[in-house]
Amino acid sequence: MAEHAVTTAPPAKPPGSRHLFRALLPWPVRTALRLVAIALIVEYLVLPQIAGSRASWHLLLNFDSPWLGLAAVAEAGSLLAFALGTRAMLPSDNRPSIWRVFRIDLTTISLSHCVPFGGAAGTGLGLRLLRQAGVPVADATFGKIAQGVGSVLVLLMLLWTALAVAIPLHGSSPIYLAVTIAGLMVCVVATMLLLLLGRGRPTAARWLSRVTTALPRVDDEAGERFVAKVGTQFDIVIADRRRLGSAMCFAAANWLLDALSLWACVRVFGYSLGYVGLIVPYALGQAAGWFPITPGGLGLVEGILVPTIVGFGSPRSVAILGVILWRLLSFWAPIPLGAATYGSLVHTHHREGVGPVPKKPAAAGVG
Repeated sequence: MAEHAVTTAPPAKPPGSRHLFRALLPWPVRTALRLVAIALIVEYLVLPQIAGSRASWHLLLNFDSPWLGLAAVAEAGSLLAFALGTRAMLPSDNRPSIWRVFRIDLTTISLSHCVPFGGAAGTGLGLRLLRQAGVPVADATFGKIAQGVGSVLVLLMLLWTALAVAIPLHGSSPIYLAVTIAGLMVCVVATMLLLLLGRGRPTAARWLSRVTTALPRVDDEAGERFVAKVGTQFDIVIADRRRLGSAMCFAAANWLLDALSLWACVRVFGYSLGYVGLIVPYALGQAAGWFPITPGGLGLVEGILVPTIVGFGSPRSVAILGVILWRLLSFWAPIPLGAATYGSLVHTHHREGVGPVPKKPAAAGVG
């Protein structure tokens, strides 16, 4: 009796722990757990100075002040100015509505507050959402790069003008010197980028073409076309002074309204910061947030803001509580709001992608 060979399928490969974690816990639960973990780290490791003021935490929930309303309105205005700046840098023939751009930017800000290197992750998500909104990749890329460079330069201008007043009145500081050097390096990088887009396009096209040639399933000339499209947008924006000026004004409004929100949060607890005492700590804190160590500079921003505000005369407890309240509005509040706007963008994209159902042709009669 012949024996039949029995073939058995290879055992299924068990899913990795990372995929199993994603399968068992939905995205909102994973995000909530991460946020709780980050909050605990900030509370007990990153900002131990808050522990000294733990008895004052109840003040955050038991005050009645009109300055809180001003802080919330200023923060909302800051987000709107950011979206207007993004929209101003997009070509007029492929420009989504302000409501859609606002939702896209709020979604990208939400993501950047949840992961390290959040700026890069948020920019990538923003480019994908802009492409879904009908903006070509090259135009969206140029718009985000131009907005980012302009925004950084505006913040540095605000910082340096405030330092020019603060140093003669309050003396110098190693932090001031470090930020000034970092700002000069940013200006050098921005200048090189502008020169590359203006006069170095052939070189950039050759470099990018080498990359696209080595990539599978990518057209060899895709890099050259991309540089050409970005360069065209650069020429249009440079020639259009009104468009460039509006983008810079929106960038300044974004920073100043956000700083006004910080001022109002400190004012809630009875202390009023002057212009220099507000802009210097604010700009230093925002610069600290650029370091991709924690999501959105969590812990770094607070660690710079609190002692710097105290250095300009604020009581320590007021500075701590004011900064905490401001971060609740500027850092934590956009996270759930961005998750909601992302859901609305997905719904909008699916609705736009579904066209009218074609009618079935009428059946031919049988003669």
